[in-house]
Parts: sequence; structure tokens; C-alpha cells
Amino acid sequence: MNQKRMVWADVVRVVAMFLVVVVHVVVAVVGKWQRIPSSWWWAGNVYGSVAHVCVPWLVMLSGGLLLPKRESYKEFFGKRVMRVVRPWFFWSLVYLLWKVYEGDFVPGVSWLKLWWQTFMGNFWLLPVLVGLYLLTPLLRQWLRVARARDVIYALGLWWLVAVVNPFVVRFSQVGRLVGLIPTLEHLGYYLLGYVIVVDGWGKKWWRMSGVVAVIGVVAVSVVTFRLTGFKGGFDEWFWDYVSVGIVVASVAGLVWLKGWVEKHGDGWNNGVVEGVERLSKLTLSIYFVHIWVLEVAREMFGVGELRFHPAVSIPVISGLVFGGSWVLVEIMRRVRGLGWWVV
Repeated sequence: MNQKRMVWADVVRVVAMFLVVVVHVVVAVVGKWQRIPSSWWWAGNVYGSVAHVCVPWLVMLSGGLLLPKRESYKEFFGKRVMRVVRPWFFWSLVYLLWKVYEGDFVPGVSWLKLWWQTFMGNFWLLPVLVGLYLLTPLLRQWLRVARARDVIYALGLWWLVAVVNPFVVRFSQVGRLVGLIPTLEHLGYYLLGYVIVVDGWGKKWWRMSGVVAVIGVVAVSVVTFRLTGFKGGFDEWFWDYVSVGIVVASVAGLVWLKGWVEKHGDGWNNGVVEGVERLSKLTLSIYFVHIWVLEVAREMFGVGELRFHPAVSIPVISGLVFGGSWVLVEIMRRVRGLGWWVV
């Protein structure tokens, strides 16, 4: 049972990281509203709507795997948090040097401030995850005594404040009900991961969850199209990671993918399972390096999402960037003294 769980978790992590790459690739397409053929724009819209489940999947996966564990504070922060902070610190320095090389250096701004902007800005997902990690020891204690209704109540509050609140603000004259920092905005996903993994929520309906996920993606695509038309330029509001459509597509999609791997994973040979596990361990480093690989591919090799139909170019370029990032990380991790910082 544990092996099954780890296989599905590795698959989710790898797929989610590939979708992170897709999110950054589609930007070059959807931003060309009415400047490219309609079918080209729609390809970017659909791919982007699918790909935006990536961050919710990563957050739910972290919650599902970390919240059930029993660890001391020393073990948790030494083993979990530092594993994220160490490469985060290293890659922020790499990107700082890259900015200086590119001439993206504002006169009068201190190196420390520029590094901090790079540290916190280039990898916005990391402050969210680290913030959730800091809450994890407290959440573990609460979940041990919380009843099912307590968890449902907490998720209901998150849905109201993080998901419904922005919807009301967008389509009414009512002001923002409450402000949230990104960590708290994603807290519901973290708890949902626990519910899905530990309580097996949705396990009996994993096939139906796939249908619900498709409906969610279709809704996100259509609403994004309509909002973009009203605005006269690309409107990414419904692509927000806590928008109603993305929440539905993300949760249902994760339940489906988990159920599918648990059902069919036993038939995979050991080579496939080990390969997915090995790649899964490198996904954080791929996250850090893929932005640079994409920029290099565009600037030095002339790679462009609009050179041919985005229905083909987006997955091809995303695959090349993901694969190139993987190869680069594999090389760097084998360099003595560097691998410890990279992975």
C-alpha cells in the first residue's frame, strides 16, 4: 500500500512540474489576443487552463505527505525545510548573477536588495510552501484531535475567504472582505491534500472525478475567453490558483490521477517505477532551472511558441525545456561540491 502511495505521489510531482513549465510557455501565446489566429489563441488558452492545476497539486501533495507524519521540530526543520531552502538560496544567487550579466541591474539598488527581490520574487511558490511548512507542526497537532466536522468547517472558511471572496469582489460593488497572504490562500489545498490522502476522500469516485476535472477545465477556458473578450486583452483572472474553476479542476484532477495510478501502477515494471521516482526527486531543482533554460532557448536558439501552431509548439517546447532542465540538473548534481546545493 505504501509503495502504491509513493508511486502515485511521484507521478503527481513529475506531471505537476511539467505543467509548471507549460504555464510559462503559454504566456507567449495567450498574450497575443486578436493578433494571432483564433485557433492558435484557443490552443494556448486550453493548455494554460489545464496547466494551472500544477501549483494546487504540489501544495496538496505536500499536505497529504507531510501532515500525517510524526516528527520532532528538529527533525522536521532539518530534514524538510532545509531541503527546500538550501537550493532556493543557491539558485537565487545564480539568477542574481544572470540578471547582472543581462544588464538587468538598477543603479543605486544594493546587491542585498536585488538578491532579496530575486529570492522572493523569482520563485514565489517557495515562500508559500515554506510558510505552510512553518505551520505544519501546529496543523499536525490540530489534526490529531480535530473531528471531521472541524476539518470541513476549516475548509469551508478557506473556500469562503480565499475562493468566493475574490469572485464577489470582481463581479459586485462590494469591497474586499478580507486580505490574505499567499500562504493562507493556499492553506485549504494543504488541508485538502491531507483529506484526500489520509481519509481517502473521493477514492470511490475517482473515475467520475476525471469527468469533473474536464468540466472544470472547460469552464476555466470558456470564462477566460469571455473575460478576455470583454477586456479587449488577455484576462488571466480565472486562471488564479484559487479561482473556483481551478479549485474544482485541481481537486478532481488529483483524485483521478491518484486513483488511476493506484489501479494501474501495479502493472508497471520496476524500471519505470524507479525512473519516475528518480525524476521526482529532481523536480524541485527542475523548477529552479527551467526558467533560465526557457530564456536561453528563446534568446540564443530562437525557440518560439508562435513559429508553428501552438497546439503542437506548446507541448514540444515544454517537453524540450523540461528535458533540458532535467539533463542540466543531472550534470550539476554530479559535480563535486555542487550537488549538495543543487538538489
